[in-house]
Amino acid sequence: MKRIVLIIEYDGTSYVGWQIQPNGIAVQRVIGNALKSITGENLTLHASGRTDSGVHARAQAAHFDTESRIPAEKFAFALNTYLPPDIRIKASLEMPREGEAEFHARFSVQKKHYRYRVLNSRHASAFLRSTALHIHTPLSIEKLNAAAELFLGTHDFAAFKAMGSKAETTVRTIFLSRWSRDGDCIVYDVAGSGFLYNMVRIMVGTMLRIGQGYDVHRFDEERPLILGGVRISEKGGLLGHSDADVLLHAIMDSLLGACGLPDIGHYFPDTDDRFTGADSTRLLMEVKRIIEDEGYMVGNIDSTVIAEKPKLAKYIPAMKEKIAGILDILPGDIGIKATTNEKMGAIGRCEGIAAMASSIVCRRS
Repeated sequence: MKRIVLIIEYDGTSYVGWQIQPNGIAVQRVIGNALKSITGENLTLHASGRTDSGVHARAQAAHFDTESRIPAEKFAFALNTYLPPDIRIKASLEMPREGEAEFHARFSVQKKHYRYRVLNSRHASAFLRSTALHIHTPLSIEKLNAAAELFLGTHDFAAFKAMGSKAETTVRTIFLSRWSRDGDCIVYDVAGSGFLYNMVRIMVGTMLRIGQGYDVHRFDEERPLILGGVRISEKGGLLGHSDADVLLHAIMDSLLGACGLPDIGHYFPDTDDRFTGADSTRLLMEVKRIIEDEGYMVGNIDSTVIAEKPKLAKYIPAMKEKIAGILDILPGDIGIKATTNEKMGAIGRCEGIAAMASSIVCRRS
């Protein structure tokens, strides 16, 4: 009897993960079937860890014990003739199965390294659709790394496991937690003593909380027009319970949404006289306090104002400065665009102004 170790690479798109499952095809089953065809034995494959559905692997280790006389290094060649093209054995070698030097793919693990790739570009990629999450909102490496550093060290990661986890302990040690840029992609590398069920996905999701907001108001010629906290004109404003700053309202909704919180109507209802004619910059300050109390900080904001009139380009720098000052971020972390509705619909008929916003928040701890 000898112990053979496999170094495995696979595209996990078509699989339910490593471990055999009743609801689909698993990588473990496919390799196990190939081994039976080669050796005639019903072998048990032990892996360094279980990958989730759709996760890929560059160098996953697994071992099996066999009576086969096939030389260890030949298993890679033999298996690759039986395996589908999305699973490859990169190397095969014999390791000790007894004594102090005994090797076990699971229990001999020193650390595991995961990489999560995000395509941070305006449009998605046909080639990266199975290997990268697409986020069009600009991301800040600096802000993400500030959040990533909080994972370093030994902690109880019970809050970062999905339902169904059967781990005996939720304490794990993280040695590496870092974001870096690779062309249009940003990449998260994390290495640790081990990971809980869906732990890496939840960690990334926590750092990339994204919210969207939308607001629209009719024109009221007797009110001043205020957008992004900047007074644009004394007449030709918008109708609303507060100062009707559609841009700040969309941004506030996006920030609250990113944190999984109710919209601004919950916090500042139009049935409350305290908010009659309210300055929306003060409301934005309150939203900042609310999300900070939830443990989040603002990362980036991308927004669009949709209006046939007035022309807004010259006011955008002042808007960015105003919003950045309130949220304690840099103006460069804020995107504000102005466009028309090509004379279509209510906005095109100059009946009002609309705004859309997307925000990313990062967890402080």
